[in-house]
Amino acid sequence: MKTKFLAAALVAVALVITPTAALAQTRERPAASEERIDRVKARCLAQIDRRQRALEAEANRLDQARGLSAEHKSALKQINTQVSDGLEALAAEIQGEDNAEELRAECRRIVEGFRVFTLVRPRTRVVIASDRELAAVARLGSVAKRIQAAIDKAKADGRDTAEAEQHLASMRSATDAAAGKAGGVYDDVIGLTAADYNANHDVLKPSIAAVRDARNSIRTAISEARAARDALKAE
Repeated sequence: MKTKFLAAALVAVALVITPTAALAQTRERPAASEERIDRVKARCLAQIDRRQRALEAEANRLDQARGLSAEHKSALKQINTQVSDGLEALAAEIQGEDNAEELRAECRRIVEGFRVFTLVRPRTRVVIASDRELAAVARLGSVAKRIQAAIDKAKADGRDTAEAEQHLASMRSATDAAAGKAGGVYDDVIGLTAADYNANHDVLKPSIAAVRDARNSIRTAISEARAARDALKAE
């Protein structure tokens, strides 16, 4: 009888404990889910903060850039401000989100919706570079005029200027090539959006190549200018 009584008592205890244990598990699951959501939020907000710091650095870069036109600086700063404001609004959405699936979608927008590191920042730098090259082109134009004046004077003095003239022609050709390459960069990149980059990750490559080619042409123009100057000195 004692054994039967003990067994019945254990069954009764089990019946009492089982709902309590199930309830405890039910309570633990939402808590664990909330912890995971909080961890995801923290990671995503850190990504936004990293991008906001990068945008601040680019604003400082724009303020210190030499050769950058006022119009181009203003346009780039406006883009940076719009992106920063968008990230700030997204951070507020993420902070208030309690649905895991929606949270994941919002976090993907940090990258796919703004493209700070793959579009916004590289665009700033390529425009700065192209404007600096266009400033160099303008200076080379002034140098070419001085070389031409020196050639004209040497000719008037009866000196042979054929070599200097050849180098000057090459200088002008290289300068024109640099102007052609650098001159179209701003218009090609200023209107690009994150959606453009998402559709084509190579969207900036032609402008980056144009900046590189312009730089090489400027180096050639400088070399030819020096050669023209040396040819005049030798006569």
